[in-house]
Amino acid sequence: MATLIQIADAFDSADVRKQILGAVLALATAIRNEDPATPKHQARLKWARKVTRSARQMSERMHAAIVINGTVNAEIPDITDGAVQNALDALAVKFSDEALPE
Repeated sequence: MATLIQIADAFDSADVRKQILGAVLALATAIRNEDPATPKHQARLKWARKVTRSARQMSERMHAAIVINGTVNAEIPDITDGAVQNALDALAVKFSDEALPE
C-alpha cells in the first residue's frame, strides 16, 4: 500500500498523467468500436464522444479516481499501463451516464 506522499507524488507525476491520457484514448476508441449490445453501451458511447471533443480534459477528470484505485495504488511508484487501463475500464463500466465525468 502506498503512503500518502507516494499517492500525491503519483498524482503529480507527468508520466502517470500520460498513462491516463493514453488509457482514455484507447478506451474511447474501443467503445466506439464495441458491439452496441454491450451493457451500458449508450452511456459509454456518450463518454467516448466527450473524449473525442476533449481528451485531455476527460483525462484530468478521471485522474484522481484512477490514482486512488486499489490496484493502481498498490503499484506505486511503478504503475503499469495495464493497471491504469484496467482501472479506467472498470470506471467506464461502473458509472451510468449520469455519474460519468462530463
